[in-house]
Amino acid sequence: MKKLILLCAACGLAATAQNVTIDGTATDVFEGSCMTLFKIEGGMGVSVASDTVRNGSFHFDFPVDSGLTYLTLNGDAPGLPPMWRDLYLTPGAKVKVDARDLFIKTWPVESSVGEQAENDRFLYANEDLWALTQKPYIEMTERRNKTVDPNNPDKAVLDKIMADYRKGSAVGDSARKEITKNEANMLRNYPPTSFRLIKMEELSHYNKLYGCGDILREVYATLSDEEKNSESGKHIYSYLYPQKVVEVGDMMADGDFLDLDGNHHSLAGFAGKWILLDFWSSGCYPCIMAIPELASLHDKYAGEVEVVSLSRDPEDPWRGMSEAYQLTGNNWNDMQADRGIHQKYGAEAIPTFVLISPEGRIVRKDSGYGQGMLDRMLNRTINKVQPSYHTESGVRVVNNPEAESNSTYYCLDIERIELSDENTTVVCDVIYNPGWWFQIEDKACLVAGENKYPVTASEGVTLGEKYYVGDDGKAKFKLIFPALPKDVRTVDLNMDDWKIKGIRLAE
Repeated sequence: MKKLILLCAACGLAATAQNVTIDGTATDVFEGSCMTLFKIEGGMGVSVASDTVRNGSFHFDFPVDSGLTYLTLNGDAPGLPPMWRDLYLTPGAKVKVDARDLFIKTWPVESSVGEQAENDRFLYANEDLWALTQKPYIEMTERRNKTVDPNNPDKAVLDKIMADYRKGSAVGDSARKEITKNEANMLRNYPPTSFRLIKMEELSHYNKLYGCGDILREVYATLSDEEKNSESGKHIYSYLYPQKVVEVGDMMADGDFLDLDGNHHSLAGFAGKWILLDFWSSGCYPCIMAIPELASLHDKYAGEVEVVSLSRDPEDPWRGMSEAYQLTGNNWNDMQADRGIHQKYGAEAIPTFVLISPEGRIVRKDSGYGQGMLDRMLNRTINKVQPSYHTESGVRVVNNPEAESNSTYYCLDIERIELSDENTTVVCDVIYNPGWWFQIEDKACLVAGENKYPVTASEGVTLGEKYYVGDDGKAKFKLIFPALPKDVRTVDLNMDDWKIKGIRLAE
């Protein structure tokens, strides 16, 4: 599934459900590809319908029961950029899409829906710039398919292709900022239609990435009180005038939360206990993966830790997912989507987990999920698993070393470090999703100051090869590095995407 980060804007009055038909024509490159429509719930994409391209065409026919519905059209054809075509639909709408090339963002769309025409007015005013955002991916994929043998890839060729892609992506990022600026300027003199709010909400949501906050705040000041007090208006304000984000070391932020029965709650009611906040959404697969572990922690730490799940979904999907996964306990929602408690904690990526001490102070903030990470984190923090420093047969040993940060979501933990005059051995313990794989590259290294110490050998895994975790989800291996200078007190372990920083080697 392509990554979706555009938020949903739904405007207009409710209407009787009527079927929408979308007919698409496609070039040969899409034959056999899957075309999928997504709606946005809780900031994540949820599949609505899909169809396979056959004989150069695809078709959707499904009910729409709101005044205006926003969906994205995505495809899985080779070389198609991780973007989407915006579609605005009303009950009974008939739409035609021309998937004429790989530049998906600007595929021609014929529609009687007024908001689609307004959207495309903005879109085609920047068509050349949109091409620059998509071209690097298209060219990279084409070069890779033509010049790289997937069974025996030439690493030098692949590295060159990826280096060129990164350069092109930088150009594309600049183009994306220019698009945002151009669209924000178009809003200055735009008539007060419902779509003006939709476009403002979209651009305001991207403000952190692409800027133009000054222009958007100027436009916001011209909105009517009715527009400002609408749901879109409230979202726009929250993006342009964000709340202060609480960080590790700060006292916790609180709110007014509802459970599924309509009862009100606050975090203050758990004073004197540890609190683990779980920021989640129904469209977030890692959020769903975390549910069993959160439930087990609720039982394991009963009376000591309160697990509080905070959904950013509207009521219907929140209620539906809660019933589907039998969520119990502290399952709450402030009904403010991503502008309430989620914004206070800076929980833009989900899932985000925040650990709060019995005194109400934030101890940890982690984004992402891997099986076992929460149990490990609580064990280290609450049970205060202490490192030990001693010598065995002349070898310095550190058990359960402390670290400043761990980007593996505690999937990988360092159990032991042995520091001899000949080498440094790092014993790693892994808890991962059963059947999944990880890979330790031969570029792994220890970093002390400006000095790097590359891995020389391994035991339990083969460097550069995939290691598939068994049914128990557990693995253990050793990485062997050159000996470190005796005065090194902290070191970083770099394993490509996985990094553990500030590993303490001495008391």
